[in-house]
Amino acid sequence: MKSLYVTDATFSQALERDHARGLLGFVQIVISDTIVLDGITLRVSSGGRRYLSYPSKNTRSGARFPFVRPVGEDARLDVQRQVFAALGIEESRS
Repeated sequence: MKSLYVTDATFSQALERDHARGLLGFVQIVISDTIVLDGITLRVSSGGRRYLSYPSKNTRSGARFPFVRPVGEDARLDVQRQVFAALGIEESRS
């Protein structure tokens, strides 16, 4: 399998009022200098853990359909580590 790398990442801070709902800001990433992924959010859980959330469409019935997402937990953690490193964000330990 060919590896993909986060070659760039930018962060735009959310409004202060959104912080209370766990939204810290918006992230745009470039994968292998080829693909731009936008609409990713940086959030913080109620336990204080920072994580990335990917854009999705929610239906009226509550079903969620992601536009883009990592293929599994290992891929999610790998992308998150790369994005946090590119943005200078220390990973949560919890």
